[in-house]
Amino acid sequence: RGGGGGGGGGGAAPGAAPLTGAAPGSDERVLLTAFDVIPAVAASRRMVYVATPDGIGVLDRTFRRWLPPLTRLGGYRGGPVTAIAADPVEDGVWVATTGAIAYYRPTIGTLTGTVVPGVIDAIVFDQRDPAEGAFVHASGGWTLVSHTGLASAVTPARLPPPEARVQSMTLGDVYRAYPALQATAPLLTRDAELRSWPVIAGTKVPDQSEVWLGTEGGGLFRVDPLFSRGEQYPFGLLETGAGALAPAADGVWIGGLGRSRVGRSGLTFASTDLQQWRWVGGSVAQPLGGVRANRLAVRGTTAWIAGDHGLVRLDTRDPTRALAWSAGNGLPSDAALSVIATAGGAWVGTARGLAFVATAPDARAARAADVRGPIARDTPVRALLLAGDTLWIGSDAGLLLLRGAAPDSAPRRIAVTDARLARPVRALARSDSLVAVATANDLVVLDPHRAAVVHRFDAVDPSLVRGINALAMDAKTLWVAGDGGVLVIPRANAASRILPVPAVVPAQAYDVLLDDDYAWIATPAGVLRLRRLSDGTVR
Repeated sequence: RGGGGGGGGGGAAPGAAPLTGAAPGSDERVLLTAFDVIPAVAASRRMVYVATPDGIGVLDRTFRRWLPPLTRLGGYRGGPVTAIAADPVEDGVWVATTGAIAYYRPTIGTLTGTVVPGVIDAIVFDQRDPAEGAFVHASGGWTLVSHTGLASAVTPARLPPPEARVQSMTLGDVYRAYPALQATAPLLTRDAELRSWPVIAGTKVPDQSEVWLGTEGGGLFRVDPLFSRGEQYPFGLLETGAGALAPAADGVWIGGLGRSRVGRSGLTFASTDLQQWRWVGGSVAQPLGGVRANRLAVRGTTAWIAGDHGLVRLDTRDPTRALAWSAGNGLPSDAALSVIATAGGAWVGTARGLAFVATAPDARAARAADVRGPIARDTPVRALLLAGDTLWIGSDAGLLLLRGAAPDSAPRRIAVTDARLARPVRALARSDSLVAVATANDLVVLDPHRAAVVHRFDAVDPSLVRGINALAMDAKTLWVAGDGGVLVIPRANAASRILPVPAVVPAQAYDVLLDDDYAWIATPAGVLRLRRLSDGTVR
Protein backbone atom coordinates (compact mmCIF):
# COMPACT_ATOMS: atom_id res chain seq x y z
CA ARG A 1 0.00 0.00 0.00
CA GLY A 2 1.16 3.54 -0.67
CA GLY A 3 0.00 7.08 -1.27
CA GLY A 4 0.66 10.65 -0.29
CA GLY A 5 -0.43 13.18 2.30
CA GLY A 6 -0.71 16.86 3.02
CA GLY A 7 -1.71 19.33 5.70
CA GLY A 8 -4.45 21.90 6.11
CA GLY A 9 -7.97 21.94 4.70
CA GLY A 10 -9.50 18.46 4.76
CA GLY A 11 -6.28 16.93 6.06
CA ALA A 12 -5.47 14.21 3.53
CA ALA A 13 -3.93 11.02 4.87
CA PRO A 14 -2.01 8.23 3.10
CA GLY A 15 -4.15 6.21 0.72
CA ALA A 16 -4.05 2.81 -0.85
CA ALA A 17 -2.18 1.84 -3.99
CA PRO A 18 -3.97 -0.18 -6.67
CA LEU A 19 -4.88 -3.65 -5.53
CA THR A 20 -2.91 -6.54 -6.94
CA GLY A 21 -3.83 -10.13 -7.62
CA ALA A 22 -7.31 -11.16 -8.76
CA ALA A 23 -9.30 -8.30 -10.17
CA PRO A 24 -11.91 -6.96 -7.71
CA GLY A 25 -14.69 -7.62 -10.19
CA SER A 26 -13.34 -11.03 -11.22
CA ASP A 27 -15.77 -13.75 -12.25
CA GLU A 28 -13.67 -16.35 -10.41
CA ARG A 29 -14.85 -15.43 -6.91
CA VAL A 30 -17.98 -13.28 -6.54
CA LEU A 31 -19.76 -12.30 -3.33
CA LEU A 32 -23.42 -11.49 -3.91
CA THR A 33 -24.83 -9.01 -1.40
CA ALA A 34 -28.04 -7.02 -0.98
CA PHE A 35 -28.78 -4.33 -3.57
CA ASP A 36 -32.46 -3.75 -2.80
CA VAL A 37 -31.69 -0.46 -1.05
CA ILE A 38 -29.71 1.93 -3.29
CA PRO A 39 -28.57 5.06 -1.41
CA ALA A 40 -26.20 6.28 -4.14
CA VAL A 41 -26.22 6.12 -7.95
CA ALA A 42 -24.08 7.74 -10.66
CA ALA A 43 -23.92 7.36 -14.44
CA SER A 44 -21.42 7.89 -17.21
CA ARG A 45 -22.17 7.58 -20.90
CA ARG A 46 -21.54 3.84 -20.71
CA MET A 47 -21.97 2.72 -17.09
CA VAL A 48 -24.43 3.05 -14.25
CA TYR A 49 -22.92 2.68 -10.79
CA VAL A 50 -24.82 1.88 -7.59
CA ALA A 51 -23.20 1.92 -4.17
CA THR A 52 -24.38 0.44 -0.87
CA PRO A 53 -22.65 -0.09 2.48
CA ASP A 54 -21.75 -3.61 1.29
CA GLY A 55 -20.70 -3.19 -2.34
CA ILE A 56 -20.62 -1.44 -5.68
CA GLY A 57 -22.77 -2.69 -8.55
CA VAL A 58 -22.00 -1.82 -12.16
CA LEU A 59 -24.45 -1.99 -15.08
CA ASP A 60 -23.04 -1.69 -18.59
CA ARG A 61 -25.69 0.46 -20.28
CA THR A 62 -24.44 -0.38 -23.76
CA PHE A 63 -25.13 -4.10 -23.41
CA ARG A 64 -27.60 -3.90 -20.50
CA ARG A 65 -25.35 -6.32 -18.65
CA TRP A 66 -24.36 -6.43 -14.99
CA LEU A 67 -20.67 -6.78 -14.20
CA PRO A 68 -19.54 -8.76 -11.13
CA PRO A 69 -20.00 -6.52 -8.08
CA LEU A 70 -17.17 -5.12 -6.03
CA THR A 71 -17.42 -6.17 -2.37
CA ARG A 72 -15.06 -6.54 0.52
CA LEU A 73 -13.61 -9.63 -1.18
CA GLY A 74 -12.13 -7.19 -3.71
CA GLY A 75 -11.00 -4.70 -1.10
CA TYR A 76 -14.07 -2.47 -0.87
CA ARG A 77 -14.03 -0.82 2.54
CA GLY A 78 -17.79 -0.41 2.78
CA GLY A 79 -19.81 1.59 5.25
CA PRO A 80 -22.40 4.36 4.82
CA VAL A 81 -22.05 6.03 1.41
CA THR A 82 -21.78 9.82 1.65
CA ALA A 83 -21.04 10.80 -1.98
CA ILE A 84 -20.64 9.22 -5.42
CA ALA A 85 -19.42 10.44 -8.81
CA ALA A 86 -18.77 8.88 -12.21
CA ASP A 87 -15.32 9.76 -13.51
CA PRO A 88 -15.55 12.13 -16.53
CA VAL A 89 -12.50 10.66 -18.28
CA GLU A 90 -12.40 6.92 -17.58
CA ASP A 91 -15.00 4.19 -17.03
CA GLY A 92 -14.68 4.47 -13.29
CA VAL A 93 -16.56 5.57 -10.18
CA TRP A 94 -15.58 7.48 -7.04
CA VAL A 95 -17.40 6.33 -3.90
CA ALA A 96 -17.01 8.14 -0.58
CA THR A 97 -17.67 6.46 2.74
CA THR A 98 -17.04 7.89 6.18
CA GLY A 99 -13.42 9.01 6.29
CA ALA A 100 -12.34 7.53 2.96
CA ILE A 101 -12.82 7.58 -0.80
CA ALA A 102 -12.37 4.74 -3.27
CA TYR A 103 -11.84 4.88 -7.02
CA TYR A 104 -12.90 1.77 -8.93
CA ARG A 105 -12.42 0.94 -12.62
CA PRO A 106 -14.50 -2.19 -13.28
CA THR A 107 -13.40 -2.81 -16.87
CA ILE A 108 -9.78 -3.40 -15.82
CA GLY A 109 -10.44 -4.36 -12.21
CA THR A 110 -8.38 -1.77 -10.31
CA LEU A 111 -9.26 -0.17 -6.99
CA THR A 112 -7.48 2.63 -5.15
CA GLY A 113 -8.38 4.02 -1.77
CA THR A 114 -7.47 7.15 0.16
CA VAL A 115 -8.21 8.23 3.72
CA VAL A 116 -9.86 11.65 3.88
CA PRO A 117 -10.79 12.56 7.47
CA GLY A 118 -14.35 13.74 8.01
CA VAL A 119 -17.57 13.25 6.10
CA ILE A 120 -17.12 13.67 2.36
CA ASP A 121 -20.12 15.53 0.96
CA ALA A 122 -18.97 16.56 -2.53
CA ILE A 123 -16.83 15.15 -5.37
CA VAL A 124 -16.07 17.48 -8.30
CA PHE A 125 -13.69 17.59 -11.26
CA ASP A 126 -11.96 20.37 -13.13
CA GLN A 127 -13.41 20.58 -16.63
CA ARG A 128 -10.15 22.12 -17.84
CA ASP A 129 -8.10 19.10 -16.71
CA PRO A 130 -10.41 16.29 -15.57
CA ALA A 131 -7.58 13.73 -15.71
CA GLU A 132 -5.84 15.17 -12.66
CA GLY A 133 -8.34 13.50 -10.33
CA ALA A 134 -11.19 14.31 -7.98
CA PHE A 135 -11.56 17.34 -5.73
CA VAL A 136 -13.11 16.03 -2.53
CA HIS A 137 -14.79 18.23 0.08
CA ALA A 138 -14.87 17.14 3.73
CA SER A 139 -14.80 18.90 7.10
CA GLY A 140 -14.70 22.36 5.54
CA GLY A 141 -11.67 21.68 3.38
CA TRP A 142 -10.76 20.31 -0.03
CA THR A 143 -8.44 17.45 -1.01
CA LEU A 144 -7.25 16.51 -4.50
CA VAL A 145 -7.17 12.72 -4.97
CA SER A 146 -5.44 11.32 -8.05
CA HIS A 147 -6.52 8.20 -9.91
CA THR A 148 -3.59 6.37 -8.34
CA GLY A 149 -4.62 7.25 -4.78
CA LEU A 150 -2.28 10.15 -4.06
CA ALA A 151 -3.94 12.81 -1.90
CA SER A 152 -2.94 16.43 -1.27
CA ALA A 153 -4.59 19.36 0.44
CA VAL A 154 -5.98 22.08 -1.82
CA THR A 155 -5.95 25.81 -1.13
CA PRO A 156 -8.93 27.94 -2.23
CA ALA A 157 -6.83 29.41 -5.03
CA ARG A 158 -6.13 25.93 -6.36
CA LEU A 159 -9.80 24.98 -6.63
CA PRO A 160 -11.43 25.07 -10.08
CA PRO A 161 -13.82 28.01 -10.41
CA PRO A 162 -17.53 27.17 -10.16
CA GLU A 163 -18.04 27.46 -13.92
CA ALA A 164 -15.31 24.84 -14.53
CA ARG A 165 -16.57 22.27 -12.01
CA VAL A 166 -18.04 18.99 -13.24
CA GLN A 167 -19.92 16.57 -11.01
CA SER A 168 -22.50 13.80 -11.29
CA MET A 169 -26.10 14.89 -10.99
CA THR A 170 -27.80 14.15 -7.69
CA LEU A 171 -31.46 13.39 -7.04
CA GLY A 172 -32.05 17.06 -6.29
CA ASP A 173 -30.48 18.03 -9.61
CA VAL A 174 -32.71 15.52 -11.41
CA TYR A 175 -35.85 16.93 -9.80
CA ARG A 176 -34.81 20.45 -10.71
CA ALA A 177 -34.24 19.40 -14.31
CA TYR A 178 -37.56 17.51 -14.48
CA PRO A 179 -39.93 19.10 -11.92
CA ALA A 180 -42.83 16.77 -12.76
CA LEU A 181 -40.73 13.69 -11.99
CA GLN A 182 -40.98 14.12 -8.24
CA ALA A 183 -44.76 13.73 -8.41
CA THR A 184 -44.75 10.85 -10.92
CA ALA A 185 -41.83 8.89 -9.43
CA PRO A 186 -44.09 6.62 -7.30
CA LEU A 187 -45.79 5.47 -10.51
CA LEU A 188 -42.47 4.85 -12.27
CA THR A 189 -40.82 2.85 -9.50
CA ARG A 190 -43.29 -0.02 -9.36
CA ASP A 191 -42.00 -3.58 -9.45
CA ALA A 192 -43.55 -6.62 -11.15
CA GLU A 193 -45.96 -6.98 -8.23
CA LEU A 194 -47.07 -3.32 -8.67
CA ARG A 195 -45.54 -2.20 -5.39
CA SER A 196 -44.09 1.31 -5.49
CA TRP A 197 -40.75 1.93 -3.80
CA PRO A 198 -39.57 5.25 -2.28
CA VAL A 199 -36.87 7.05 -4.27
CA ILE A 200 -33.77 7.88 -2.20
CA ALA A 201 -31.12 8.52 -4.89
CA GLY A 202 -30.96 9.55 -8.52
CA THR A 203 -28.78 10.73 -11.39
CA LYS A 204 -28.92 11.46 -15.10
CA VAL A 205 -26.80 10.14 -17.95
CA PRO A 206 -24.61 12.95 -19.36
CA ASP A 207 -26.09 14.64 -22.45
CA GLN A 208 -29.19 12.40 -22.40
CA SER A 209 -32.60 12.49 -20.78
CA GLU A 210 -32.15 9.00 -19.31
CA VAL A 211 -32.56 9.01 -15.53
CA TRP A 212 -31.64 6.29 -13.03
CA LEU A 213 -33.29 6.16 -9.62
CA GLY A 214 -32.21 4.25 -6.52
CA THR A 215 -35.02 3.14 -4.22
CA GLU A 216 -35.47 1.92 -0.67
CA GLY A 217 -36.40 -1.71 -1.19
CA GLY A 218 -36.94 -1.98 -4.96
CA GLY A 219 -33.38 -1.59 -6.19
CA LEU A 220 -32.54 0.35 -9.36
CA PHE A 221 -34.97 1.81 -11.92
CA ARG A 222 -34.35 3.31 -15.36
CA VAL A 223 -36.73 6.19 -16.05
CA ASP A 224 -37.62 8.18 -19.12
CA PRO A 225 -38.90 11.46 -17.60
CA LEU A 226 -40.14 12.79 -20.93
CA PHE A 227 -42.50 9.89 -21.60
CA SER A 228 -43.09 8.85 -17.96
CA ARG A 229 -41.81 5.30 -18.33
CA GLY A 230 -39.96 3.27 -15.74
CA GLU A 231 -38.23 -0.12 -15.77
CA GLN A 232 -36.81 -2.05 -12.83
CA TYR A 233 -33.28 -3.47 -12.97
CA PRO A 234 -33.06 -5.83 -9.98
CA PHE A 235 -29.61 -7.04 -9.00
CA GLY A 236 -28.19 -8.82 -5.99
CA LEU A 237 -29.92 -10.29 -2.98
CA LEU A 238 -33.26 -9.19 -1.62
CA GLU A 239 -31.85 -8.90 1.88
CA THR A 240 -28.57 -9.03 3.75
CA GLY A 241 -27.15 -12.53 4.11
CA ALA A 242 -28.33 -15.97 2.98
CA GLY A 243 -29.34 -19.05 4.92
CA ALA A 244 -30.37 -21.63 2.33
CA LEU A 245 -30.00 -22.51 -1.37
CA ALA A 246 -32.00 -24.56 -3.86
CA PRO A 247 -31.26 -25.38 -7.51
CA ALA A 248 -33.22 -23.96 -10.43
CA ALA A 249 -33.11 -25.01 -14.07
CA ASP A 250 -30.94 -22.04 -15.03
CA GLY A 251 -29.69 -20.69 -11.73
CA VAL A 252 -30.22 -20.79 -7.99
CA TRP A 253 -32.88 -19.84 -5.45
CA ILE A 254 -31.62 -18.09 -2.32
CA GLY A 255 -33.40 -17.90 1.02
CA GLY A 256 -32.53 -15.00 3.30
CA LEU A 257 -31.94 -14.52 7.01
CA GLY A 258 -34.82 -12.16 7.74
CA ARG A 259 -32.47 -9.18 8.06
CA SER A 260 -33.85 -6.81 5.44
CA ARG A 261 -33.03 -3.15 6.05
CA VAL A 262 -36.59 -2.25 5.08
CA GLY A 263 -38.52 -5.14 6.66
CA ARG A 264 -38.77 -7.07 3.41
CA SER A 265 -37.62 -10.67 3.17
CA GLY A 266 -38.13 -13.71 0.99
CA LEU A 267 -36.42 -15.44 -1.93
CA THR A 268 -33.99 -14.29 -4.59
CA PHE A 269 -33.54 -16.01 -7.93
CA ALA A 270 -30.16 -15.52 -9.62
CA SER A 271 -29.35 -16.92 -13.04
CA THR A 272 -26.04 -18.72 -13.35
CA ASP A 273 -24.53 -15.81 -15.30
CA LEU A 274 -25.87 -13.27 -12.75
CA GLN A 275 -27.83 -11.38 -15.41
CA GLN A 276 -31.39 -12.42 -14.52
CA TRP A 277 -32.73 -11.65 -11.05
CA ARG A 278 -36.10 -12.08 -9.37
CA TRP A 279 -37.12 -10.99 -5.91
CA VAL A 280 -40.02 -12.90 -4.42
CA GLY A 281 -40.65 -11.19 -1.13
CA GLY A 282 -43.15 -10.19 1.47
CA SER A 283 -43.62 -7.57 4.12
CA VAL A 284 -43.42 -8.04 7.86
CA ALA A 285 -47.18 -8.71 7.93
CA GLN A 286 -46.93 -11.58 5.42
CA PRO A 287 -45.73 -15.16 6.10
CA LEU A 288 -42.29 -14.41 4.63
CA GLY A 289 -41.73 -11.30 6.73
CA GLY A 290 -38.64 -11.61 8.92
CA VAL A 291 -38.26 -15.34 8.21
CA ARG A 292 -34.82 -16.90 8.41
CA ALA A 293 -34.53 -19.73 5.88
CA ASN A 294 -32.89 -22.74 7.50
CA ARG A 295 -33.48 -24.90 4.43
CA LEU A 296 -35.18 -24.40 1.07
CA ALA A 297 -36.77 -26.77 -1.45
CA VAL A 298 -38.20 -25.70 -4.82
CA ARG A 299 -40.23 -28.00 -7.07
CA GLY A 300 -41.63 -26.43 -10.21
CA THR A 301 -43.05 -23.07 -9.18
CA THR A 302 -43.61 -24.09 -5.56
CA ALA A 303 -41.06 -23.17 -2.92
CA TRP A 304 -41.00 -24.63 0.59
CA ILE A 305 -39.10 -22.64 3.20
CA ALA A 306 -38.16 -24.24 6.52
CA GLY A 307 -37.62 -21.35 8.90
CA ASP A 308 -37.53 -20.31 12.51
CA HIS A 309 -41.27 -19.55 12.45
CA GLY A 310 -42.35 -22.82 10.83
CA LEU A 311 -42.88 -23.91 7.23
CA VAL A 312 -43.91 -21.59 4.39
CA ARG A 313 -45.24 -22.75 1.02
CA LEU A 314 -44.91 -20.14 -1.70
CA ASP A 315 -45.95 -19.87 -5.33
CA THR A 316 -42.94 -18.16 -6.91
CA ARG A 317 -45.22 -16.67 -9.58
CA ASP A 318 -47.50 -15.09 -7.00
CA PRO A 319 -45.95 -14.54 -3.55
CA THR A 320 -49.27 -13.32 -2.16
CA ARG A 321 -50.36 -16.97 -2.22
CA ALA A 322 -48.11 -17.94 0.68
CA LEU A 323 -49.28 -20.47 3.28
CA ALA A 324 -47.61 -21.04 6.64
CA TRP A 325 -47.70 -23.91 9.15
CA SER A 326 -46.40 -23.75 12.69
CA ALA A 327 -47.04 -25.39 16.04
CA GLY A 328 -50.33 -23.53 16.13
CA ASN A 329 -51.75 -25.33 13.09
CA GLY A 330 -50.26 -28.79 13.00
CA LEU A 331 -46.45 -28.79 12.96
CA PRO A 332 -44.67 -30.53 15.84
CA SER A 333 -42.67 -27.31 16.46
CA ASP A 334 -42.30 -23.72 15.26
CA ALA A 335 -38.62 -24.43 14.48
CA ALA A 336 -38.48 -26.02 11.00
CA LEU A 337 -34.94 -27.27 10.43
CA SER A 338 -35.12 -29.19 7.13
CA VAL A 339 -37.44 -29.72 4.18
CA ILE A 340 -37.70 -31.77 1.01
CA ALA A 341 -40.42 -31.43 -1.62
CA THR A 342 -42.40 -34.21 -3.26
CA ALA A 343 -45.17 -34.31 -5.85
CA GLY A 344 -47.83 -34.31 -3.14
CA GLY A 345 -46.35 -31.91 -0.58
CA ALA A 346 -43.25 -31.69 1.56
CA TRP A 347 -41.49 -33.49 4.36
CA VAL A 348 -40.41 -31.08 7.07
CA GLY A 349 -38.03 -31.81 9.91
CA THR A 350 -38.62 -29.78 13.05
CA ALA A 351 -37.09 -29.45 16.50
CA ARG A 352 -39.68 -31.95 17.75
CA GLY A 353 -39.97 -34.51 14.99
CA LEU A 354 -40.75 -35.10 11.32
CA ALA A 355 -44.05 -34.37 9.58
CA PHE A 356 -45.50 -34.50 6.08
CA VAL A 357 -47.50 -31.54 4.79
CA ALA A 358 -49.88 -32.38 1.96
CA THR A 359 -51.79 -29.57 0.22
CA ALA A 360 -53.47 -29.03 -3.11
CA PRO A 361 -51.72 -26.57 -5.46
CA ASP A 362 -54.73 -24.26 -5.33
CA ALA A 363 -55.14 -24.36 -1.54
CA ARG A 364 -55.97 -20.97 -0.06
CA ALA A 365 -55.40 -21.73 3.62
CA ALA A 366 -52.94 -23.69 5.75
CA ARG A 367 -54.82 -26.23 7.85
CA ALA A 368 -53.79 -28.51 10.68
CA ALA A 369 -55.47 -31.32 8.71
CA ASP A 370 -52.76 -30.95 6.05
CA VAL A 371 -50.09 -32.17 8.49
CA ARG A 372 -49.45 -35.87 9.01
CA GLY A 373 -47.19 -37.17 11.75
CA PRO A 374 -45.12 -36.57 13.70
CA ILE A 375 -42.54 -39.28 13.12
CA ALA A 376 -39.55 -39.52 15.49
CA ARG A 377 -41.56 -37.53 18.01
CA ASP A 378 -39.67 -35.00 20.17
CA THR A 379 -36.46 -35.59 18.20
CA PRO A 380 -34.84 -32.75 16.21
CA VAL A 381 -34.66 -33.66 12.50
CA ARG A 382 -31.96 -31.52 10.85
CA ALA A 383 -31.49 -33.17 7.44
CA LEU A 384 -33.62 -34.97 4.87
CA LEU A 385 -32.76 -36.81 1.67
CA LEU A 386 -35.13 -38.60 -0.69
CA ALA A 387 -33.62 -41.41 -2.76
CA GLY A 388 -36.15 -43.34 -4.78
CA ASP A 389 -38.88 -44.42 -2.38
CA THR A 390 -36.66 -44.12 0.70
CA LEU A 391 -36.50 -41.06 2.92
CA TRP A 392 -33.17 -40.65 4.71
CA ILE A 393 -33.63 -38.85 8.02
CA GLY A 394 -30.79 -37.08 9.80
CA SER A 395 -31.95 -36.72 13.40
CA ASP A 396 -30.45 -36.19 16.83
CA ALA A 397 -31.19 -39.89 17.38
CA GLY A 398 -28.89 -40.74 14.48
CA LEU A 399 -29.49 -41.80 10.88
CA LEU A 400 -32.94 -43.25 10.18
CA LEU A 401 -34.63 -44.61 7.04
CA LEU A 402 -38.28 -44.47 6.08
CA ARG A 403 -39.04 -47.06 3.42
CA GLY A 404 -41.78 -46.14 1.01
CA ALA A 405 -41.59 -42.53 2.27
CA ALA A 406 -45.06 -42.97 3.74
CA PRO A 407 -46.26 -40.78 6.64
CA ASP A 408 -47.79 -43.77 8.42
CA SER A 409 -44.61 -45.88 8.30
CA ALA A 410 -42.12 -46.37 11.12
CA PRO A 411 -38.49 -45.34 10.58
CA ARG A 412 -35.66 -47.79 11.15
CA ARG A 413 -31.90 -47.70 11.30
CA ILE A 414 -29.68 -48.47 8.33
CA ALA A 415 -28.08 -51.90 8.20
CA VAL A 416 -24.53 -50.54 8.48
CA THR A 417 -22.47 -51.08 11.61
CA ASP A 418 -20.74 -47.78 12.40
CA ALA A 419 -21.03 -46.05 15.77
CA ARG A 420 -20.90 -42.62 14.11
CA LEU A 421 -24.30 -43.21 12.49
CA ALA A 422 -25.94 -43.30 15.93
CA ARG A 423 -24.74 -39.77 16.72
CA PRO A 424 -26.82 -36.66 15.93
CA VAL A 425 -26.82 -36.15 12.15
CA ARG A 426 -26.42 -32.58 10.86
CA ALA A 427 -26.42 -32.97 7.06
CA LEU A 428 -26.96 -35.42 4.19
CA ALA A 429 -25.98 -35.45 0.51
CA ARG A 430 -26.23 -37.92 -2.36
CA SER A 431 -24.76 -38.42 -5.80
CA ASP A 432 -25.12 -41.50 -8.02
CA SER A 433 -24.42 -44.50 -5.78
CA LEU A 434 -23.11 -42.75 -2.65
CA VAL A 435 -24.70 -41.04 0.34
CA ALA A 436 -22.71 -38.73 2.62
CA VAL A 437 -23.72 -38.38 6.28
CA ALA A 438 -22.33 -35.67 8.56
CA THR A 439 -22.49 -35.40 12.33
CA ALA A 440 -21.13 -32.30 14.09
CA ASN A 441 -17.50 -33.21 13.29
CA ASP A 442 -17.61 -36.57 11.49
CA LEU A 443 -18.14 -37.56 7.88
CA VAL A 444 -19.35 -41.01 6.84
CA VAL A 445 -19.78 -41.91 3.16
CA LEU A 446 -21.99 -44.91 2.46
CA ASP A 447 -22.67 -47.19 -0.45
CA PRO A 448 -26.29 -48.06 0.36
CA HIS A 449 -26.47 -50.78 -2.29
CA ARG A 450 -23.69 -52.73 -0.56
CA ALA A 451 -24.68 -51.51 2.92
CA ALA A 452 -21.06 -50.53 3.50
CA VAL A 453 -18.89 -47.57 4.47
CA VAL A 454 -16.63 -46.16 1.72
CA HIS A 455 -13.38 -45.99 3.68
CA ARG A 456 -11.33 -43.83 1.30
CA PHE A 457 -12.96 -40.79 2.94
CA ASP A 458 -11.91 -41.83 6.47
CA ALA A 459 -8.70 -39.76 6.29
CA VAL A 460 -10.67 -36.52 5.76
CA ASP A 461 -10.74 -34.28 8.84
CA PRO A 462 -14.16 -32.54 8.92
CA SER A 463 -13.29 -30.84 12.22
CA LEU A 464 -11.44 -28.26 10.11
CA VAL A 465 -14.79 -26.59 9.35
CA ARG A 466 -15.52 -26.28 13.11
CA GLY A 467 -19.04 -27.71 13.09
CA ILE A 468 -20.75 -29.05 9.97
CA ASN A 469 -23.83 -27.18 8.71
CA ALA A 470 -24.37 -28.62 5.22
CA LEU A 471 -23.10 -31.07 2.59
CA ALA A 472 -23.19 -31.10 -1.20
CA MET A 473 -21.96 -33.82 -3.53
CA ASP A 474 -21.78 -34.48 -7.26
CA ALA A 475 -19.89 -36.92 -9.47
CA LYS A 476 -16.56 -35.12 -8.92
CA THR A 477 -16.47 -33.67 -5.42
CA LEU A 478 -17.92 -33.63 -1.93
CA TRP A 479 -18.24 -30.26 -0.15
CA VAL A 480 -18.52 -29.88 3.63
CA ALA A 481 -19.72 -26.47 4.88
CA GLY A 482 -19.32 -25.26 8.45
CA ASP A 483 -18.71 -22.33 10.75
CA GLY A 484 -14.98 -22.29 9.98
CA GLY A 485 -15.19 -22.59 6.20
CA VAL A 486 -15.77 -25.16 3.49
CA LEU A 487 -13.89 -28.41 2.87
CA VAL A 488 -13.59 -29.45 -0.79
CA ILE A 489 -12.95 -33.18 -1.28
CA PRO A 490 -12.26 -34.74 -4.71
CA ARG A 491 -14.05 -38.07 -4.84
CA ALA A 492 -11.23 -39.68 -6.80
CA ASN A 493 -8.62 -39.39 -4.06
CA ALA A 494 -10.24 -37.64 -1.05
CA ALA A 495 -7.32 -35.16 -0.90
CA SER A 496 -9.27 -32.44 0.86
CA ARG A 497 -8.64 -28.68 0.82
CA ILE A 498 -10.04 -26.16 3.27
CA LEU A 499 -11.49 -22.82 2.13
CA PRO A 500 -11.22 -20.97 5.44
CA VAL A 501 -13.19 -18.15 7.02
CA PRO A 502 -12.54 -15.28 6.40
CA ALA A 503 -9.63 -15.67 3.96
CA VAL A 504 -11.76 -17.30 1.23
CA VAL A 505 -15.28 -17.69 2.61
CA PRO A 506 -16.37 -14.36 4.17
CA ALA A 507 -18.32 -15.85 7.10
CA GLN A 508 -19.68 -19.14 8.40
CA ALA A 509 -21.15 -21.33 5.66
CA TYR A 510 -24.79 -22.24 6.22
CA ASP A 511 -25.45 -24.08 2.94
CA VAL A 512 -23.68 -25.11 -0.26
CA LEU A 513 -24.97 -25.91 -3.75
CA LEU A 514 -23.10 -27.28 -6.78
CA ASP A 515 -23.74 -26.92 -10.50
CA ASP A 516 -21.51 -27.75 -13.46
CA ASP A 517 -19.62 -24.46 -13.44
CA TYR A 518 -19.96 -22.98 -9.97
CA ALA A 519 -20.19 -23.69 -6.27
CA TRP A 520 -22.62 -21.45 -4.34
CA ILE A 521 -22.11 -20.90 -0.60
CA ALA A 522 -24.69 -19.22 1.65
CA THR A 523 -23.21 -17.05 4.42
CA PRO A 524 -24.34 -14.17 6.68
CA ALA A 525 -22.35 -11.86 4.38
CA GLY A 526 -24.18 -13.03 1.24
CA VAL A 527 -23.75 -15.78 -1.32
CA LEU A 528 -20.24 -16.63 -2.45
CA ARG A 529 -20.09 -17.98 -6.01
CA LEU A 530 -16.86 -19.81 -6.89
CA ARG A 531 -15.94 -20.87 -10.40
CA ARG A 532 -15.07 -24.58 -10.48
CA LEU A 533 -12.16 -26.14 -12.31
CA SER A 534 -12.51 -29.12 -14.64
CA ASP A 535 -12.02 -31.54 -11.72
CA GLY A 536 -14.81 -29.86 -9.74
CA THR A 537 -12.50 -28.09 -7.27
CA VAL A 538 -11.58 -24.38 -7.15
CA ARG A 539 -8.37 -22.38 -7.30
